[in-house]
Amino acid sequence: MKSENLKRNFVNAAIGVVFIVALAVIGATFLPSPRLHDLVLNFIEINHWVQRGIALILLVISWHLYMRKRIAWIVCVVLLSASLILHFVLHHHPIGFAIIVLEIFALAVLLISYNDFRRPLIMRNRIKHLSADEKAHVRELSIKYGQNPCSYLALEDDKMIYFGKEVDGIVAYGIVGNVVTVCGDPICAPEDFINFLAEFKAFCKDCSYECIFLGTTNVFLKEYESLGYSHVKSGEEAVFELSDYQLAGGKMAKLRTLINHANKEVTTHEYKPTEKMDEEIEKGINAVSEAWLEGKKSSQLGFSVGGVGLEDPMDRRYFYAKDADGKIVGFNVFLPYACKVKDEDVSFTGMGGYMADVTRRIPHAPGGVTEKLIYDGFMVFKEEGARLGSMGQAPLANVHEEGVRDNMTVKIIEFIYENCNKFYGFKDLHKAKEKYSPSVWAPGYFVFSSKNITPEMVFASIKIQNPGGISDYVLSSVRSMFKK
Repeated sequence: MKSENLKRNFVNAAIGVVFIVALAVIGATFLPSPRLHDLVLNFIEINHWVQRGIALILLVISWHLYMRKRIAWIVCVVLLSASLILHFVLHHHPIGFAIIVLEIFALAVLLISYNDFRRPLIMRNRIKHLSADEKAHVRELSIKYGQNPCSYLALEDDKMIYFGKEVDGIVAYGIVGNVVTVCGDPICAPEDFINFLAEFKAFCKDCSYECIFLGTTNVFLKEYESLGYSHVKSGEEAVFELSDYQLAGGKMAKLRTLINHANKEVTTHEYKPTEKMDEEIEKGINAVSEAWLEGKKSSQLGFSVGGVGLEDPMDRRYFYAKDADGKIVGFNVFLPYACKVKDEDVSFTGMGGYMADVTRRIPHAPGGVTEKLIYDGFMVFKEEGARLGSMGQAPLANVHEEGVRDNMTVKIIEFIYENCNKFYGFKDLHKAKEKYSPSVWAPGYFVFSSKNITPEMVFASIKIQNPGGISDYVLSSVRSMFKK
């Protein structure tokens, strides 16, 4: 760790030299002494405004160097090399010699640290660019160690994958501006988690990224805290103990009524594309998707929500509902997850589970279709021996925690939950999950690398899940009002 910090300090010192050279060039254009002006600017006669423009470019480059961007590295190496040649040819003065030494130092450090300036290169780690073996390894780790219900989303095309160097593990993430946004928790053996998280933290720091984890569970909160991360509750996940889950009982009355109504109108079936593809079923599923998307207020969300994935179904489970005419009127996609937690020996216990990820139906579908698909899917998994089911997180719901003093971040989240339902139906989503009577509401968390969530992190979290950003929610709300 000390050697890494020393290396980082050397690189930052080299970047500081570039910054000082840029300031010197700007200063030289205002120097009253022609001699000093010539010493700094290599005796080259260039218009002062041109010189100042070049200096401003250098200042910008120094910032992007600090952010470890490869293009800035390339431009800076070229400029330093050209400047060195000019100094060797033109300068015969002690000041010129000092400038040469500084430029040699900066150029040498930048060349040696070539691999540290890799921001654009990590784009190659997108899941769709991985080799078949790499993708298979992501799949294997997600199923084996993915205790977070959204772990399997690591296999979606919108993810980049960080592969551990010292630990066999992966992190599924995306980048917006200077923020790395992670989907769920890092995925690795639980006994390796602290070391893997430290490695990923160093990776983000070396690339000068802030970091926020979306939808983490409470399993590794102590490990996050021990490495200096902060956290705040981000919502609640509807979790079902499948062994005890049934329609009987007073609290299930509303759900039971909906499902009984749906039983009269539709039948549910499981589609297993990895065993036998059916073009008609897939057409029906795609038609439901298209109709559902047309009726949405805002753009389709991603990152924390998966796609249908019929082009490469892998371990996804598909359940669809057909009406009396044989038309597909709704479908659900379930994702596998380990649903295992740490015990005192820091090992995994328990059996597997499934999360209802994609739930879609056509407009005016028979009432109770989605509820029937959820329940019937859970019952199939129950028969197979799965322990848990999940309906995912209801974002921003009940973020106050007993015994924890609310900070400004919590107050802002509560304000959004109470007052911004026109833009996104936070309350409606929680209420929709509540009618299923979950066995438990499990807390979810935002985990972040600073003391408080920054505005840049908030923007990144919104942007990565909806490319339209905040404006898309606002415009969708306006469109909805005009329709009404």
